[in-house]
Amino acid sequence: MPMEVCKDFSAWRELSARLFPGTRIAEAAPEDFHGAWSAWSMGEIGFHEFFVSAPIAIGRHADGRTTDAPPVLTLFLVQSGMLRHRQFGREAASSTRALSLVDGCSPYAAWQSANFHSLVVNVPTGILQSRHGDLRPACVTPRSAHFGGGSVLWNFLINIWQRRDEIAPGEVPALSAALLDLMGVLFHPGEAADSGALARNRTRLLDHISAHLPDPQLGVASIAAALGLSTRHVHTLMEATGKTLSRYILEQRLEQCMKALGNPLLAHLTITEIALQWGFNDMSHFSRVFRGRYGESPRTRRQRLAGQEQGD
Repeated sequence: MPMEVCKDFSAWRELSARLFPGTRIAEAAPEDFHGAWSAWSMGEIGFHEFFVSAPIAIGRHADGRTTDAPPVLTLFLVQSGMLRHRQFGREAASSTRALSLVDGCSPYAAWQSANFHSLVVNVPTGILQSRHGDLRPACVTPRSAHFGGGSVLWNFLINIWQRRDEIAPGEVPALSAALLDLMGVLFHPGEAADSGALARNRTRLLDHISAHLPDPQLGVASIAAALGLSTRHVHTLMEATGKTLSRYILEQRLEQCMKALGNPLLAHLTITEIALQWGFNDMSHFSRVFRGRYGESPRTRRQRLAGQEQGD
């Protein structure tokens, strides 16, 4: 199911208001705007994938409440770019591989960076409340998807989205129940997000890596200096991921390159330009590690994905 492309900002504003009743995009139109989206529902749970090329601001004001839209809690899975949002007197910034919850029917403000890519999941508030109580105290308190329960929920949702065409109607109730329970575990009001100094530093570390992946000089020395940590402590913090720092950085860069190769809005970029944008400065090395990770060359991957889009 390919993403639909939209290059008209006014049409994108109308689309956003239709998919998320009561929300409004800032009036100022970004220059050279490109957006892409796709939507699907699993029973009462709605999934939306978005990509926007330019920074935009989105908000729901006190007068934006609608009577025909059921109350939902909206979960953002930030796949690239940065999301800043504010609600209930709390403000937070979410970078790549962060899970952030907002009340989709209460006033909030959000800012999406350029090249922002997110999977958005709308879950009826009443269903969640009946199983786990009020999860709104967890809104705008991002959870890391790099490890622990956040990683489990992230992978579960991404797999559902990527395999949505394979899910039979009879499987929907069990998958929906599993999703609700995973959300309840991660966003339970009694659980503090990333409590403890070690967990907070680990989140800082992984967020720093996500934000600086394009820097080819990113490494243990630069990270330790930027975060005020010892190099030994950086390696200790990485142990929870089950990967060394260098392996983790490499895999994150490859993941971003793989997504860019399949993004129709980035088809004008060469493979070399994409690799350079994500911190690779040796194209032979990039091709070798990409093939080792995905079993095919970057060029073959792009051609195959382009063929799939044309076939659809």
